[in-house]
Amino acid sequence: MLNNGPPGALGLAQVSGWMTEDCFVKAVEHFVIHVRPSKENPALILMDNHTSHVNLRVVEFARQNSIIIVTFPPHCSHKLQPLDITVYGPFKTRYRTTMNEWMLTNPAKTVTIYQIGQFVT
Repeated sequence: MLNNGPPGALGLAQVSGWMTEDCFVKAVEHFVIHVRPSKENPALILMDNHTSHVNLRVVEFARQNSIIIVTFPPHCSHKLQPLDITVYGPFKTRYRTTMNEWMLTNPAKTVTIYQIGQFVT
């Protein structure tokens, strides 16, 4: 899905724009491939308690792959979500800046979801 994206990056998208259980399972499987958690060296995932994240498939997969899941209490993500502050915020800023520059030099062209990788690498 990501043309010119970082090597090994996983691109997932839904028409609705919302995370689904299937997409989240794929994301956690991808995480395990790269992090390689073990009983001696487990991984910790911090996340909100959205229904797409907290489901039996993910919990069982996490247990089988030495992943500890900690969820934030409801309505606290804006204060406690580390990815919103450290990853998504800078990502959105970089994407907006690069996209604005691209649109100025390519006024008649349309951007597709497949091009997102090239705007943030």
